[in-house]
Amino acid sequence: MKTNRLLVYFALLLVGFLAAVSLKPASALSTNPEIADLQNKVTALEKRVTTLESVLKVSASSVTLVSPGSITLKAPQIKLNDNGKPIARVGDHVTVGALSGVITSGSPTLLGN
Repeated sequence: MKTNRLLVYFALLLVGFLAAVSLKPASALSTNPEIADLQNKVTALEKRVTTLESVLKVSASSVTLVSPGSITLKAPQIKLNDNGKPIARVGDHVTVGALSGVITSGSPTLLGN
């Protein structure tokens, strides 16, 4: 019985709140500085998301980052394929002790020009 009374009271409060909100003119909401500030922030966020969607493609099986220019990664350490070994390119010169040489093969999962 007490629970039913609480539900009825809550429903009446909800109906009253919704009626009060719906009675406010749209101009009253748009002139509220807090609402206007939130609208500006949402608009700016939407623009950033649109820009991000144009360069970052994420699917269940892959992530693709596309840039018409260069891509710069800045971090104290960058790991590719979660491996801690240093990465060199085919054609790079190496020196081990007194011997020197050229890298002739590389990782099949790290590709580039």
